[in-house]
Amino acid sequence: MQASRTSAGRSAVSTAEHAPLTVTNEPLLLFDEVSVEYQGMNRAAVSGLSFSVQPGERVALVGPSGSGKSTILALAAGLTLPSRGDVQILGVSSDVIGNRRHRPVRSRIGIVGQDYALVGPLRAATNVAAGRLGQWSLPRAVRTFVRPGPVDEIRRALNAVGIEDKIWERTDRLSGGEQQRTAIARTLFQGPDLLLADEPVSALDPARSEAVMAVLAEQAADGHRALVASMHDAPLALRHCSRIVAMRLGRVVFDRPSSDVTDEHLSALYLLDNQATE
Repeated sequence: MQASRTSAGRSAVSTAEHAPLTVTNEPLLLFDEVSVEYQGMNRAAVSGLSFSVQPGERVALVGPSGSGKSTILALAAGLTLPSRGDVQILGVSSDVIGNRRHRPVRSRIGIVGQDYALVGPLRAATNVAAGRLGQWSLPRAVRTFVRPGPVDEIRRALNAVGIEDKIWERTDRLSGGEQQRTAIARTLFQGPDLLLADEPVSALDPARSEAVMAVLAEQAADGHRALVASMHDAPLALRHCSRIVAMRLGRVVFDRPSSDVTDEHLSALYLLDNQATE
């Protein structure tokens, strides 16, 4: 996922301390006729995107590479702005969510990106504690880098992804899979209302992938929160997500409950992409 806030087309280029959002019928995420265009591309990264994500949903974005999945997550995080259309994130337009007054809203968005965004020389515990920096005062945030805590909650987050024993290890000495799990533990510790995950199990073996996806999906089980994850492994997505949004060439091919998605749907999704790009 992109690491900085950009305006595509315009500039061309656990257990948390806060209470969850009040359960309402309002979506946590809303796309209204959204398109994103980047300079140098011969087509829009996403085009005519319209769908919403309600509290309690576990949504998997599937489709071939380049279909727009990561762009959707960047839009959902407010890191990329639409060229056309409107994105509402936790009831706030993405155009203004970067404003200082919306910091409490941004603290309710959790991101597991492909680059993990860890500070290598710091211990795993400190990187996990960083999940709540947006919720803490400046003095407490500074203290966290010296003495991360609360340690029991950090341990629980690391235990949920199977690396509690690495709590005091320097993050740059962990394997790639352990670093990915540390990034996931940080988001679990944050306890966001909207959890966005870009290929969250790409560096993990099949057994660990199942366990980690179960943990991520559980975050939306209370009906207050939602998970949106891009995934290459469609069968894994079907087992752990309640809804599948299939993308191809920047457009939604189908948007169905997981129980309604068949092997034929998935085969056609990738077959059509091959035919379209030959």
